[in-house]
Amino acid sequence: MRGGGVALYVKEGIKAKIINKSRSNSKIEYLFIEIMGANNAKICVGVVSFFVYGVRQWNSLPGDLRSISAMSAFRIYEFCDLARKLHCDHGFNRNTLPDWMCLIQAESSYNSKAVGPPNNDGSRDYGLWQINDRYWCKNELLDDNLADDVVCVRKIHQRHGYNAWYGWIKSCKGKALPNTEKCF
Repeated sequence: MRGGGVALYVKEGIKAKIINKSRSNSKIEYLFIEIMGANNAKICVGVVSFFVYGVRQWNSLPGDLRSISAMSAFRIYEFCDLARKLHCDHGFNRNTLPDWMCLIQAESSYNSKAVGPPNNDGSRDYGLWQINDRYWCKNELLDDNLADDVVCVRKIHQRHGYNAWYGWIKSCKGKALPNTEKCF
């Protein structure tokens, strides 16, 4: 028996686009949209309907749907908003911000809930810094709290420097870095 579907209502005048939705024959119905807010900030909002179909526990959902659902409230930061947050709230040195901002752009495009494709060993990379869940800080990576991510990032950077991130090596090392001074 099919349910009544899922819906999200967006107030007139607000820009929104569908970024993922269930197929018509899916037993679990879901809809995720991206909303453009003030200062071009983006947020993802989603609705998942699964209780109707007998799936009563989160762990019994298919893995991909759990990942999508976990991503239902992410933030894509604006460049200067993130630069100021890293410096003011998390103590990043302004002299190193260009490297960090370049790294984050290369790894996640400033998306706090970015999830990389499965690696060869089955692990995944999560968040702004695309931190690997097999080798680093396993449980802290799925929330939107940057403080625990920063603790992990500092541990990685202390051990390996920026070279721990392929995005930095490929896109930032020895190249012109973004100007973060304009943000302060």
